[in-house]
Amino acid sequence: QGCQLVTALLGLAEPTAVLESVLSLSTDDIVQLATEATGSRIFDAFFSCAGVTSKMKRALVKKLHGRFVNLACHRLGSYVVDACYRNSKAKSQDDIAQELLAEEHKLRENFFGKHVIRNCELHDHKHTGSLHGSKQQNKKRLFSDIVDDSEQFDSVPARKRTKKEKKS
Repeated sequence: QGCQLVTALLGLAEPTAVLESVLSLSTDDIVQLATEATGSRIFDAFFSCAGVTSKMKRALVKKLHGRFVNLACHRLGSYVVDACYRNSKAKSQDDIAQELLAEEHKLRENFFGKHVIRNCELHDHKHTGSLHGSKQQNKKRLFSDIVDDSEQFDSVPARKRTKKEKKS
């Protein structure tokens, strides 16, 4: 019931004290919460909370550093790993991915680990080293044939075709 209370308090307009108390928990306590049915819901509320800053998210990810593989192989912990990855910036995502890739064989052998491999896009991280950079390159490559940087856009826009022109 305490976890449900914390989850509800995170929905308040000013949950700063609750956020700080969650971050003040020891790593072992956070891991224990992440592997409990009601406790794991705190992390969804934490990341969806309007008052949480990127600094707070980064602090939570740092606390879990070294524990992501074990969490990824757990029924409920795998959801927490997904939430951490999904709600982190590129640098933290790369750190999480590197830790998971170091034990990829363990994840591949585990039912929940397989889902984490897919959800955290580990295949892309493995082949590019950094997912953030590869996504930017893919976007540039995708639009390079449409938009040419050297092209001047001073030309007159094309006129609309009339109904007669469309019929023929």
